[in-house]
This record gives sequence, structure tokens and C-alpha cells, in this order.
Amino acid sequence: MKLLLSLMSALWLLFAMSAHGQQWQQLSAEQQQVLKNFKDQWPQLSTDKQEKLALGASRWINMDNNQRQQVSAKYDKWRKLSPEQRQQLKENFKSFKKMPKQQQAEVKKSYEQFNSLPPEQRKALRQEFKQSQDKLRQQQKLQRQKQQKQLRQKQPKKRSVQR
Repeated sequence: MKLLLSLMSALWLLFAMSAHGQQWQQLSAEQQQVLKNFKDQWPQLSTDKQEKLALGASRWINMDNNQRQQVSAKYDKWRKLSPEQRQQLKENFKSFKKMPKQQQAEVKKSYEQFNSLPPEQRKALRQEFKQSQDKLRQQQKLQRQKQQKQLRQKQPKKRSVQR
């Protein structure tokens, strides 16, 4: 019976610790330094958020200066995006992650090929893509208007009742 109680207590303690996430003191000194801006709010963060931050801090610690500069530049670029642009990027990323690995590899290859082009050619391709997207949106808008018009024509006309 004592063994059962001890086992149950240990399991409860383990569960309680995992439910509350990682304690600030459990982070390495290096992680604490990277995450110092989160120290006061750490207990209120969700377990998932704590784990993501701790993992990100570990990655940061293991980067060389060149990698850190690249990440910092990307983060600065991200911060300058509008909320709509950020949301669109998040959705694109989710779509990418849902793709089969082969398709992801093809997308990465195309991206790398695009980035290897001279800046003028990339700019021209972006403009061409934007124009094709604008044209597609216009066609879709006209199609919706046409469908709405057809629906209105099919609806029976209301007759006014005169007394």
C-alpha cells in the first residue's frame, strides 16, 4: 500500500510539474540571459509558450555571430510588416507545413532558384506575378457579380398588394 501511495504521489508530482511548465530556475544561465525580458511574466506564460521560448533561446545560444545577424535581420523585417502581411505569412507557412515532403522540397528549390536570379529579374518576375494576380482577382470579381445577377434574375419578383 505504501508503495502504491508513493508511486501515485510521484506521478502526481511529475504531472503537476509538467502542467506548470518549466520553472525559470530550471533554465540554464545562458537561456535566462537570452530570455531576461520574459523573467517577470514567465510564470503566467503557457507551458507551450515557455517551451517554445526555451527552445528558441537554446537555438540562439548555439548560433554563430553570422547566423545571429541573419536571424536579427529577418526579425526586424518581420516587425516592419503590417498585421495583415504577418497573418498572410503565417497562413502560407501553415500551408507549406501541410504539404508532402516532396512538394516542400520542390517549393524550396524554386525559392532558391528565384533568389539566385539577379535583383532586376526578380523584380520583373514579382511585377509580372502581381499583374497576373490582379487580373485573376478582377476575373473572379466579375464572375461573382455575374453569379449574383443570375441569382437575382431567378428569384421570383415580389408583387405589391393593393387594397
